[in-house]
Amino acid sequence: MRSNFKVTLFCFISFVLTCRVGEKYYYGVGYYAPCWSPDGKRIYYFKNVVIEKRYICGEAYCYKYVKNEWYICSCDMNGEDEKVIAFIGAGGGVSTIDVVPSGEIIYSRYYSGYSEVDTIGPFGIIKIDKNGNRKVLLAWGENPRYCYNYTKIVFDSGGIWIMNKDGTGLKKLVKDGKQPVMDSNNKFIVFTKRKHGYNHIWIYFVDNEEENSLFSYAEYPEVFPNGEEIICSGGVIFNLQSRTYDYIEGFPYFSKPRVNFINQIVFQDINSIIKINKDGTSVKIIKEGISKHE
Repeated sequence: MRSNFKVTLFCFISFVLTCRVGEKYYYGVGYYAPCWSPDGKRIYYFKNVVIEKRYICGEAYCYKYVKNEWYICSCDMNGEDEKVIAFIGAGGGVSTIDVVPSGEIIYSRYYSGYSEVDTIGPFGIIKIDKNGNRKVLLAWGENPRYCYNYTKIVFDSGGIWIMNKDGTGLKKLVKDGKQPVMDSNNKFIVFTKRKHGYNHIWIYFVDNEEENSLFSYAEYPEVFPNGEEIICSGGVIFNLQSRTYDYIEGFPYFSKPRVNFINQIVFQDINSIIKINKDGTSVKIIKEGISKHE
């Protein structure tokens, strides 16, 4: 009996000591889901500050969050003059931000369950007024975008939905789709639909409530202000009139592109923010993500 106890104690001590082998800290700052202010002069985005404790646990690689905080910030066109608008919680995931001329912001956050710090909400579709006060419009839903001259919000949750900007008048438009955005003339919504294991871009016409496939193997569509072109994650510009493609050379993939009124594109690449012109020229890193180990 005593022999078994010694063996068990030895194994336990060995396990504890092994867990601390190679312990290091990881520091990261990432920038996600950028969008333009309505006047095109500032960029709004999520900022994620992460500290992880990483170590070898037996034969496995383990980590523990020390900090995992999310903020909504803005900066100028050059990535400078950063302003923290709000701390929005710890842990979880984020999708999109949208801003009205008065400074009101909507965004969405979801519970991921990846870490012990993933407990500070709120989650769902949330509004921040110009005084910094928060209000949960819906406890569910992702990728909210303003439409109808900032009076309504289109978003996804098991399909495409629309509601008034105060969270009332909820209506489902499309039963299967995500990442919706409406054109400035309120005539159609482009969105992503997953079929046969891949994402594809679809269009929904408001007047006759019809939906059609546009092109395949892409996601996160965005409509240019002229209402005639669509850009999407995948480095593709699609002309609605001629139904032709224009691939942006050097950018085979980028996430959550957003377009302003002078046809500049800002998008997330890994955890940095990059700005380019519509034709793929004038590439500039606006906010570069930080990643280091100690």
